[in-house]
Amino acid sequence: MDKFDSLTLREKVMVIVMCALIVLFILWQFIFTPLRQFHNAAEQAQTRAQNDRAYIEKNISLINLAAAPKGREPFSRRELLEMTRRVGIERVSRIQPQPNGDIKVWIDDVLSEQIFSLVQNIDAQYATRVTGAQISRQEGGLISAQMSFAVTLSE
Repeated sequence: MDKFDSLTLREKVMVIVMCALIVLFILWQFIFTPLRQFHNAAEQAQTRAQNDRAYIEKNISLINLAAAPKGREPFSRRELLEMTRRVGIERVSRIQPQPNGDIKVWIDDVLSEQIFSLVQNIDAQYATRVTGAQISRQEGGLISAQMSFAVTLSE
């Protein structure tokens, strides 16, 4: 404090103004700006969630997760492999039967259109439903999918 007291009035004013500017800069840079960015990100996430909800509400009548319509063929591992070849999927990484009777399939490095065609064709032709799906995008636009299908549904 002795150094500050030894300063002239002009120097004291300059030091006080400089300290005030530093405090304002710190408040702006490390408090206000991150809060504003967090608020913008939260608003964008909320908007995306509202759009997703509106899309699902609009199309929920097209998605029947409870059961497949009657009159379709029974579904098994053989039909799954046949359908993958039909939609152009050359290789299935893994097929594993589940204790509850489902079939879990892993498909890697394919186009998204092939996965969606596979699910759409299986849904249209066989008495089954997708009981779980995890799809991730790889580099180069290819995707990997892990899906579970119910083998047969009670009619």
